[in-house]
Amino acid sequence: MAISSFDIIVFFLDAVRGSSKFIDAVARGNKSHRVRWRQRDRILGDWKLLRLISEAIHKLMRDEDAERVLLNMGVKIEAAAEEIGWHVVIINKNNAQMKLSPVNGKTLYDYYSKSIKWMEEIGEDVEHLLDLSGWSSCRLQSPSDVSFWLQFVTTLADIVDDTKWSEPIGAWRKELRLFGEYMEGVSRNLDFPAAAAAGGDDVNAINDFVTRVASVMVRIAIHSLKYRIHCGKTEGKTKTVEMIKLTKSVVDLQHEIHPTNPKFMEFHFHFLVALHKIGGVKPDFSSHYSNYVATEVRIRDTREICSREIYGLLKLLAFTKLKQQEEGEEEDQTIQIFLAEIHTVLIELEFLLQTERKGEQHIHGHSELRINVFLLQTELFLKGMLFCNNQGSTFRTKDLLNHVKGDVQWMPKKLIRFLENLTHWEAEYGNKALALIKQVDYKVASLHQLFEAKKITESTVRNSILLLLLNIVVFKAEALFEKLQLERSSAANSEAYRKDQIALLVLLNLFTLLCNQLKEETKDMDTIFPQTETSDAGMAGPIHNMIISSSRLQDKLNPIKSTLRVVSPPFPLSDFPKTDKPGFVEFLIGSLEELLNYDPASIEPVRNYIKEIHLHFKSLGSFLMKVSESDIDNNPEVKVLGGHVANIAYKIEFVIDSIEVDPQWQGFFLVYDLLEELRIVNKRASRIQLTTPQAKVLDNKHVIQVPPNVISRDATPAINGMVVDPRDEEQSITDQLVKGSSKFGIVSLVGMPGIGKTTMAWKLFNCQKVLSHFHCRAWCTVSQGYDKRDLLLEILRGILGLTDEIRQMTNEDLQLKLRQCLLRNRFLIVMDDVWDAGVWNELRNAFPDDANGSRILITSRLRDVALQIEPDSDPHSLRLFSDDESWNLLVEKVFHGEGCPEELLLVGKEIAKKCKGLPLAVVAISGLLQKIEKSRASWGKIAKGLIAEVIEDPKARCMEIFELSYKHLPGYLKPCFLYLGVFLEDKDIPVSKLIRFWLAEGFIHDSELKSLEGIAEGYLMELISRSLVEVSKRRSNGMVKSCRLHDLLRDFCQLKARAENFFRLVTRFDEPYVSFPSSDFGFEIGHHSDPVTYEAYRLCFFLKRLHFFKSRPFGLGTRSLIFFPSADSEPRCPYDISFIWHNFKLLRVLDFECINLGVTFPADITCLVHLRYLAITGYMQTIPQSIGNLRKLETFVLKGLRGQVVLPDTIWHMTRLRHLHVNMHVAFTLDDEGLEVCCKLGDLVSLSCLSLSCGEDTESIIKRLPNLQKLRCIFFHPQGSSKNSYQFPGLDFLTHLVSLNVSYYGSAITREFILPSNLRKLTLSKFRLPWSHISTIGRLPNLEVLKLLLDAFEGLTWDMEEDQFKELKFLKLDNLNVSQWNATCDHLPKLERLVLQNCKDLKEIPYDFADIGTLELIEVHWCRQSAEESAKRIREATGDIKVLISSSYLR
Repeated sequence: MAISSFDIIVFFLDAVRGSSKFIDAVARGNKSHRVRWRQRDRILGDWKLLRLISEAIHKLMRDEDAERVLLNMGVKIEAAAEEIGWHVVIINKNNAQMKLSPVNGKTLYDYYSKSIKWMEEIGEDVEHLLDLSGWSSCRLQSPSDVSFWLQFVTTLADIVDDTKWSEPIGAWRKELRLFGEYMEGVSRNLDFPAAAAAGGDDVNAINDFVTRVASVMVRIAIHSLKYRIHCGKTEGKTKTVEMIKLTKSVVDLQHEIHPTNPKFMEFHFHFLVALHKIGGVKPDFSSHYSNYVATEVRIRDTREICSREIYGLLKLLAFTKLKQQEEGEEEDQTIQIFLAEIHTVLIELEFLLQTERKGEQHIHGHSELRINVFLLQTELFLKGMLFCNNQGSTFRTKDLLNHVKGDVQWMPKKLIRFLENLTHWEAEYGNKALALIKQVDYKVASLHQLFEAKKITESTVRNSILLLLLNIVVFKAEALFEKLQLERSSAANSEAYRKDQIALLVLLNLFTLLCNQLKEETKDMDTIFPQTETSDAGMAGPIHNMIISSSRLQDKLNPIKSTLRVVSPPFPLSDFPKTDKPGFVEFLIGSLEELLNYDPASIEPVRNYIKEIHLHFKSLGSFLMKVSESDIDNNPEVKVLGGHVANIAYKIEFVIDSIEVDPQWQGFFLVYDLLEELRIVNKRASRIQLTTPQAKVLDNKHVIQVPPNVISRDATPAINGMVVDPRDEEQSITDQLVKGSSKFGIVSLVGMPGIGKTTMAWKLFNCQKVLSHFHCRAWCTVSQGYDKRDLLLEILRGILGLTDEIRQMTNEDLQLKLRQCLLRNRFLIVMDDVWDAGVWNELRNAFPDDANGSRILITSRLRDVALQIEPDSDPHSLRLFSDDESWNLLVEKVFHGEGCPEELLLVGKEIAKKCKGLPLAVVAISGLLQKIEKSRASWGKIAKGLIAEVIEDPKARCMEIFELSYKHLPGYLKPCFLYLGVFLEDKDIPVSKLIRFWLAEGFIHDSELKSLEGIAEGYLMELISRSLVEVSKRRSNGMVKSCRLHDLLRDFCQLKARAENFFRLVTRFDEPYVSFPSSDFGFEIGHHSDPVTYEAYRLCFFLKRLHFFKSRPFGLGTRSLIFFPSADSEPRCPYDISFIWHNFKLLRVLDFECINLGVTFPADITCLVHLRYLAITGYMQTIPQSIGNLRKLETFVLKGLRGQVVLPDTIWHMTRLRHLHVNMHVAFTLDDEGLEVCCKLGDLVSLSCLSLSCGEDTESIIKRLPNLQKLRCIFFHPQGSSKNSYQFPGLDFLTHLVSLNVSYYGSAITREFILPSNLRKLTLSKFRLPWSHISTIGRLPNLEVLKLLLDAFEGLTWDMEEDQFKELKFLKLDNLNVSQWNATCDHLPKLERLVLQNCKDLKEIPYDFADIGTLELIEVHWCRQSAEESAKRIREATGDIKVLISSSYLR
């Protein structure tokens, strides 16, 4: 037999204890040596415990990360054993014997000390195992498997005893031994091979239970090892913070397998039933369990209760459960409730035990508990009768009644004996219970007599038993409610009071389920129960009276429910969102699934209720998603039902999310109350007959929700972002811009909203005459709430491009910089959407008048504003379309030049005429017509939907068309469209931010065919194709980068959102902000007024920051909080947001990206556990560990204002993260051991801006991000590193990566790029690589976009090679020193767009590029004049290629 590393180490430690040399060495040592001598047994025990843990982990875990940690541990252990075996132990490998080497005592002592150090190092590795979640299924396939775990429990009990834990852990060692004895008893006769071969749910139940127990035991063992190591370090004298933390962790783990833990009890019960079913345990298996429990809760004279009554309860319940399964019945929900009632008994026993340990007396509690046990026994007895009678066999019913006739009499007799010694109050309660049990005894005997005489049927027997059960439940509920009423004032927050509250909810739910069973049995009573049946004096009367009796019982409980509703908190929203109700139900279904999988302790009392709620919503959600419009038209009840279901869903979401944050019994009751309401609605839905065959409410256990693939196409629709303008006004305006006086001039376009001012200005801005006439151009959008700094930056971006230096300038310097750039240049500046002449007065000094024909083009709704800016001008007023122009535009938008079919001409022209000549109205209605059937009937409905000639106001007509377009949107698009209304007016909406909002709000539902982001992009393209959203900017790959809404559409979104309670917009014109001073001077922020309360599901604020924080808004039911500042665009002053957690506890979206939170990350934010989207700004450089509390977070955006931000290791546990974006840059700080155990962020698809050093650690970190699609990062070479580390890490394992942006800081790298073949977009800067290295990039088979920025490559000559860049469509060269570019059209065969910027040395663009058939656009910005001229020559050679030039002599 081979000698293991552990054998060598344990032998050495055991042998030195008796070695005289070692003893002498210790005796000659100092006090610290003597202390270590006294700890020699502990050190030996540590190594034995480590061996035990290692063996257990190998059996229990099959996780890749665990294997890595175990391998690392194994290497260290082998190294230790090898050193000991080499120096101080002689090993005879032939006969596997060992002995100490003949070395001196000092050597033995030195290696003994080393073993302590090795243990401490290896202990750190063991601790990492606690962070791993990959517990595999522990399968019992042989007696040796059971023997191992039984021995593990016994050994662990010895170690707990030896570890000298403080109370309460110290007392737990006896419980561990008892648990081991119990497990041995229940598994002694298990036929392991047969059980393993049988498979199925029963074997899974056994394995699940053993896995749960084993994983807890292993974790306790690991904590024990850590505790022992810390004890050794402190010599047992002081308790460190770490030791206190470890003690708490072990106490928590104890609770996980304590018999009074309901979750464990449920696992346990199913485990026992499964053992019995596969023949491994005798029918009296529950006696083992009751003995174990009785020892746990032994209290004075309650031992008899525990060993007999609990045994009886479990046996009755197990009997019922087995009968149910034998008969092939579906899962009976009442079984779980009876299990919960038994759990209540155990909790009460545990509570009495704790109070008795404190020296308190609860004689009354003992007596009441005993009475309740008798009642519960009676309930379970009746429940067992129901299952025995379930098949309707006359023989079985007769046999059963004969059997129970004698048995039931023992119950009242026992209770009578017990009641003889009780006090008056106890006797009163007991006598009532006795009377009820006697009634059961009498009625069961009567049932037997009547059934024998054939006067009643089996169904009557069954329903009579149900009625008896209901009587007991009502009696217990009334007594418990009366007790709660008496205790309410004095013990409202006590543990006992809370326990009774939960017990009452259990009873109320049991009553509801039993009533439903009775109603189900009696719904066809005229057929099932003949009217000839007579009654006995002891029965309730004819069968009809059963229903009357149950109704009376219901009437008894209704006041209890009413009182509970009164004391429960009201819902914070009086009205819920009405948009896409089926979509919200689907979102809630997913949220409930996540919650049940996570299974926090806070939902423990209502877990089973939530499970049932989840099943009901799955059934109803499937039904609502498949309902057709014709179903709704033909059956108005469907629409009402949908609204009812959605309202319940919003209430359920609020209550359950509130429980997760702060579990209170009122919330538990509301869950039960809403579940009752949901049961009724589900039943009502099942009776609705619809024309859609797939739309029906299915059985809860068979519903499979398949998300619809609403966006099936992969292709991006061809969107023409430019409105076709058939008017003849363009030429006259162009002439004003490029002809006429050489004086500086202002041209104004004015007209009503929607008439096409911005569209016309954009066409003029990009027409070839303008491009060739002006040296430079820039566009800025002003709008009502403009900011001068933003406008200056926007203009400079177009003229010069923005650098960090420019961004940091003051407003005065920005204005001076702009003027300097424009001097001696003919420029065109477009100022779009001007509302006030003040903006011109603020900016006019930035525009020099060099008498060279420079122009300012202004668009405004207000003619007076244009005249104030230029009094001598004649503003050009755009006219409305004629009917023919409207029709021509409609045909172009709908049919894309193919012409209108003859049958649609008349109705089409009618629709065009009703648009009243407003271009935006024509475009909007065209978007709708594109999406519906192109038939006369379909178009006729649209024409009728537009009120005839009544509406003469074109703007009002436009809003009517928007309403019609909105009505025809699919349900899933409506919330996405309305959400656009939260963004600022006349500002680009970043598509990435919009999509992340949609994801966090739950608008995008999972699909196997596309990623969530892919589905969201499809939704956006759908809105664009309907002409409801405009494209404002595109990415280099042609995808939409930003979009915007027309002002009128934005107004419509906000009006509709308010009408449907979708979101609430708060501006400075709302109370109380309208009364706030416009100036911040004298505005006391320290003065705290009452918070402003909002009843809104979503809140969006457009305010001054100071005003927002002054008001301290409050919204208990608000799920989204978005803030945009109305002034001072730079978030300079930090603000305290501590009130947010108190006032908005259930937030799902928090966007404070425009608010400076200061130098410290607000810890209160980490209490907002429902957050899915978080965006903030500040000077913080570290994130607290508590960020890990935000387990639901999908998007985390941190706009850092000062350098690097360091993420804690808990970020790796936030496995729901999809988008992580931190600037300026973000870093992980993990050592080698930390890297070994951190989890993978498998959902993360975009990350920026990650800061990493070149080396193996970088690859280890990035491998934890296996599904990244977009990555922006900074690589740097750390100071003091070896030259071998000048290597760019391999990224080929990121197989999903499609976009990579990398900046590099350090010396030139020595290894070529190793990039994933799937990469489609690559941006590089500051690598300073020779052009020869670009071949690696050129060989990427899917690369479509390449940006080489700021010294990415160095060298005067770039010689392109063949067979590279075969798919490249976009190429940008910026700030490179290349002078000669040698290339032909064959080197870039698919190039569509070429951008050259700040390449001062480049002489020319290869002329051969004129032969690239796909090339559409060349941009040359701030390069030398010869490069500009070469671009013009290419344009002249083809006539098709567009060229944009920003002249280099601007500076």
